[in-house]
Amino acid sequence: MRTTLAGQHPAQTPETWVTTICVVFFRHIRFFHRHSIHLILFGLSVGCAGSLEEDFFDPPEDIVEPPSSPDATPCSDINTTVLVSTQSEGCAVPGCHDVGGTSANLRLANEDLVIALIDQAPEASSSCANRLYISSSNPTDSLLYTLMTGTETCSQRMPPGNVSATEENISCVLTYLKSIVQKREPEPEPEDPRTTIKMEAEDNIVRGFQKVDDDTASNGQYVHDPNGGNNNTPNPSFGGLLQFSFTIKETGTYYIFAGYDDGGNADGSNDSFWVKVTEDTYFKWNRLYESTPNTQGSWHQGRIYEDLETAGKVEKEYNFIEGETYTIDILPREPYARLDWITITNNPNYID
Repeated sequence: MRTTLAGQHPAQTPETWVTTICVVFFRHIRFFHRHSIHLILFGLSVGCAGSLEEDFFDPPEDIVEPPSSPDATPCSDINTTVLVSTQSEGCAVPGCHDVGGTSANLRLANEDLVIALIDQAPEASSSCANRLYISSSNPTDSLLYTLMTGTETCSQRMPPGNVSATEENISCVLTYLKSIVQKREPEPEPEDPRTTIKMEAEDNIVRGFQKVDDDTASNGQYVHDPNGGNNNTPNPSFGGLLQFSFTIKETGTYYIFAGYDDGGNADGSNDSFWVKVTEDTYFKWNRLYESTPNTQGSWHQGRIYEDLETAGKVEKEYNFIEGETYTIDILPREPYARLDWITITNNPNYID
């Protein structure tokens, strides 16, 4: 009989060593080869002492399965193991779809090259020229995906031999294609070199003018001053007043356009306003009924001009400075002349 001192482990005999090894082995193998456990158990249990049910199936409480990593998903490396892989089961093997694009001029050697394929078609000589490598609107219709599923009719199934075209890999490739569509930075919208500021007349009434609902007007309303009278001279302290205020973002030459109507009378009796831009004097904006089209009661649009009577009309233009705020004051000259909107723009050919 052996005596064991306190704090010492009992001496191990060959039999106890075999038992210990088997117990440790069975405790851990369940985490790595669960699907083949019965075959392994059968092969090893012949030489292991003790009870398998006791030692393996009921592990002590101190054995805790490690938590799964949130990144340990079946698809986490699909781009490197299939699409951009240079290994034998991948698509980017040398001589195929490597960085040189030897085959079909298609390059899959890194993710940037894959992203560049979004909404791009094969070269015109390809039998798949009418397809998209990666469809941003419908990734399931992407050529890179349909070639792996075997549903594509324009070419043979890929990869050759279908080594990596397992059901799980194909599903992961689709997930990956969807993810890189999201990664692609949207193309910036081209900057419009022209500056345009549009303002509705009904939003800029100071006094006198009335709003009128009209489905044919911009934003469903226009303004007029039914009590405007016939003002042969501008009187800013009497009657209606519209005032438009705006700040310029870029120094340059600007033009003032407007949407207007002759008041329903194509005879010149309701077709004029007085206009002043910032510190300038008022000028007469008259003969609106002569605008094109001049159908009675129709809406017109065009540049605001000064009517010099027999000397003709002078279309106005202004040099505005970046950061400066300007105002446009409009007074009635004849009753019922209608104003819908005005636009300040550096585009001389503006059309609303």
